[in-house]
Amino acid sequence: MRAPIVLLALVSTACGVSLSQNRALGDRSTTIHRFQLSISNVYAIESPDGAVLVDTGDPGQDGEVLRALVAAEVPRDRVRLIVVTHAHADHTGGAPALARALDAPIALQRGDVATAARGHNPPLHATSATASLLELVLTQDFEAYTPTLAYDDCLDLRPYGVAGVVRSAPGHTPGSSVVILDGGDAIVGDLVAGGYLGGIIAPDVPTEHYFQDHPRQVRAVLEWLLEEGVTRFFLGHGGPTNATRLRTALEAGELGPPPDAPFRPAPCAL
Repeated sequence: MRAPIVLLALVSTACGVSLSQNRALGDRSTTIHRFQLSISNVYAIESPDGAVLVDTGDPGQDGEVLRALVAAEVPRDRVRLIVVTHAHADHTGGAPALARALDAPIALQRGDVATAARGHNPPLHATSATASLLELVLTQDFEAYTPTLAYDDCLDLRPYGVAGVVRSAPGHTPGSSVVILDGGDAIVGDLVAGGYLGGIIAPDVPTEHYFQDHPRQVRAVLEWLLEEGVTRFFLGHGGPTNATRLRTALEAGELGPPPDAPFRPAPCAL
């Protein structure tokens, strides 16, 4: 038990940090604000036409997210959508409370809707002995909810003020998704982790996440994202990292076994 407890204590030192990265898109600008909570990252994507919140932290961390939005000078009424990359407690736990506070809809890929309705993590598939220990102290329960928007293949973010799409990217969970922004940035949830000890050490080094339902599928999705031209990867834990580092880690076999087949998602009809 001591190893995961020490890990959680170390990770908690990163709580509350807000970092912003900008990307100019033609004559417009998109800013990705990263809020480092005790365990996971939450992101606010801000453009001149609105903002989208990506992930929500553990249950009870909605207040921290709201304070982080204030610190980043993102007004509540500019947040027009909450995107949950997958329904694990550390990413979806604050979704219902934040939806109420921000008066914003929640979007979740259909494959994880049943998990959200149960309000409890599904069985986790550890990728290491350390992960098996860590599972013993992870938050498992969260407030059950039904997403406002349950999508299948993709969700266009332009109606919510952000130039980008959410794409289904199964492997970590059945309903995992990634946010792909015009210009080459992507928020990829837990398809890959950054660094060690929750990102305290070498946060820009891509590492295999502690838990993956289907590691071969995850690797196929990562290879597809590189093919799609993603250059910066914003992660659920640690990060960000870039395409060069990710490609090197994949080629070295550090991010799971080779895929059974390439990932070829359905075309995104916008």
